[in-house]
Amino acid sequence: MSLDGRALRVLVVDDHDVVRVGLRTLSTVAPQVVGSVQTAEHPDRIDLAGEPPDVTVMDFWFGDEVGPTAQQMARLRSWPTRVLLYTNESRPAALRESIIAGVSGLCLKTDGLDALAHAIRDVAGRGVAASSEMARTMLCECRDHDWLTPRERDVLRCLCDGLTDAQIAEILVISVKTVDNHVQNIFRKFRDRSCSDSVNRALAVRIALETGEVCVRGSTLERV
Repeated sequence: MSLDGRALRVLVVDDHDVVRVGLRTLSTVAPQVVGSVQTAEHPDRIDLAGEPPDVTVMDFWFGDEVGPTAQQMARLRSWPTRVLLYTNESRPAALRESIIAGVSGLCLKTDGLDALAHAIRDVAGRGVAASSEMARTMLCECRDHDWLTPRERDVLRCLCDGLTDAQIAEILVISVKTVDNHVQNIFRKFRDRSCSDSVNRALAVRIALETGEVCVRGSTLERV
């Protein structure tokens, strides 16, 4: 269930009729998790005027196109909704861009409906999910951010502490302009330049949590 105790609203985005029809049964298979299921054929055909789903379950391949792209993720964040990839694609390199763009979880179609229901619940409740050990391994590979420089990692940890650019500059003994450059480089590498600064900072915190840079103790974030 979602955090407020109700069954979840789910949107299924897949270009195969059989998948869209089949996943409508989630509200019957797992009624304690899924309350309603809507469908769409393509990420660009999602009607954002309707009531936002708690979780959007989306395939990776749409014909010869892949999704969700960074632009499509930015559009979905206007709702907002959390996106769970539901796919047969098992190559981390192929999924990397979508996951970096902001996908919250991964469920392989071979893992079954029960695994999908659990992944939907976890994405809604914890913000991240993987349906199996293979999916978890793929997520870790895709979210590996060793391409950040040591100084960028220092700045990221400060962002996770909720510090302003001026405070970060004072702690790291660098100029505010240099801090801003590092922050922009971090966001560029996370492929999320389309968001506002406040959303970018929230994304940085989420990624740091998911990749082990920081952990939650009580009601506070602590660096690992």
